Amino acid sequence: MSDQIPYLSDEELQKLMEDAEKENEIKAPDDLEDKVIARIVSIERKKTISFAGYCARVGFGVAAAIALLCIAPFASGSRMTEGGGTISVVEITEPAEPDTFFAREIPTKDEVLKGKEVRTKEEVLNSLKQPSPYEQLRSYFE
Repeated sequence: MSDQIPYLSDEELQKLMEDAEKENEIKAPDDLEDKVIARIVSIERKKTISFAGYCARVGFGVAAAIALLCIAPFASGSRMTEGGGTISVVEITEPAEPDTFFAREIPTKDEVLKGKEVRTKEEVLNSLKQPSPYEQLRSYFE
């Protein structure tokens, strides 16, 4: 069997095209256009409904968030409503205590690393040159 695919010559191709044009044309069904347009309209309608649902969900989420922001300060147990449900302004005459987080003592590098083994750059590079446990096992079984 040959690996070549038989092709039509230019004359044979031209004759085939002329014969196809002369024969009776096959007509598409009369309702094909209506079915295609109906299908496109159906798909577009589904997309529109889906997008409208998404917009409604986002809108309700935003409305709920805004409602919580408006209601939360007046809810019972809130720090803002202590003292009978009213908001009061307190005037501060003395400076507040310094923040303990920023005033704490920060240990130095030497204090942190004391008692721990610290390898030098050369030691780390030399350990990388040694065969890994996987390579050692592979060489053992070879």
